[in-house]
Amino acid sequence: MIKATLLLLAAWYAIPRLRRRSAAERHLLWAAVLGAASALERISCRRLIRSMPHALYRITADPCAGPPLASGAMASTVERFPLFPLGLVLLPGELVPLHIFEERYKLMIGECLEQETEFGIIWLSDEGLREVGCAARITRVLERFDDGRLNILVEGTEPFRLTRRIEDLPYPAGDVEPLADDGEDADQQVLERARTRYADLVEEVTESRPEPELLGQLGAYGMAATLEVAPAAKQTLLEMRSESGRLEQLEGLFEETLQRIKMAERVAEQASGNGHLRPGE
Repeated sequence: MIKATLLLLAAWYAIPRLRRRSAAERHLLWAAVLGAASALERISCRRLIRSMPHALYRITADPCAGPPLASGAMASTVERFPLFPLGLVLLPGELVPLHIFEERYKLMIGECLEQETEFGIIWLSDEGLREVGCAARITRVLERFDDGRLNILVEGTEPFRLTRRIEDLPYPAGDVEPLADDGEDADQQVLERARTRYADLVEEVTESRPEPELLGQLGAYGMAATLEVAPAAKQTLLEMRSESGRLEQLEGLFEETLQRIKMAERVAEQASGNGHLRPGE
């Protein structure tokens, strides 16, 4: 389950409260939060919610950006599509900075910039290269170095499935086909519940609730893109072809995370007063 693979927002739940406590209380608060996190299986301390409120809306598309790949080359199977295997999962609408330093990828990104084309980011997991990835559009070159290295910002556009790997290019490539959703509109009640739980979670962690206008622009991918979710969990979302299904997964994740945060806060407050609190109190 996706909700069993996200850290309980420990850092940004605790940090604002740490500044208002003594050294002993800070130690107890960290112990309570991290203790609650470790109670769940398959949780990593690297999976944290994005810290600053402005980052919560980093998935908003650039109004000056060109058309997404889906309107052009991705309308059917694309042959010899450039691929960038990475230890991360990109979601549609998500913005991710990349540092390009290997010669083969400097060449690949250079061609994409020159031809104004996209490339695919595909997760290189411990079990190998996954079949489903996400096309990426270069939105900005952040920095160029004398040796050819680049810092770029990319935005996910749409999922694809790798059908054949190409070995005769100087960089990884393959034949890919787009993955459309099932065509059904998201259930509005499920969508509103997920957005409400998401807003509750953001408010709990950042002490600032998302504006309704911005919240109304977020679907499942948009909400998930603001969380440091484990790659396996993001891959599950990427492979699902139902928006309602993705929203239901996220609603459960947000609800459980909220409950865990509240439990951690009760534990921390009780511990700071030399009291004892049993789980569930």
